[in-house]
Amino acid sequence: MKAPSNNIRLNLSNFLQLQGELTEVEMAKKLKVSRSQLWRIKKKNSAVGQEFIVKFKKAYPKEPFEAYFFVESVELNQHVE
Repeated sequence: MKAPSNNIRLNLSNFLQLQGELTEVEMAKKLKVSRSQLWRIKKKNSAVGQEFIVKFKKAYPKEPFEAYFFVESVELNQHVE
């Protein structure tokens, strides 16, 4: 049986436009996150958490949430006896 799970993901194309000419290190500093955390989120190795969203909104308060984040439904396998 599969149970749905929702993850918040980054809209990468919009995020890259926002990042512009900033390097990964510069963008991570602006967001006050580690470069490795930013890399994991951009590569979808990590879901976006509340802390990242708060830091994003502090760095870019006028940018709309919906332009940079979306909910992705994922089906998880569950063991049923």
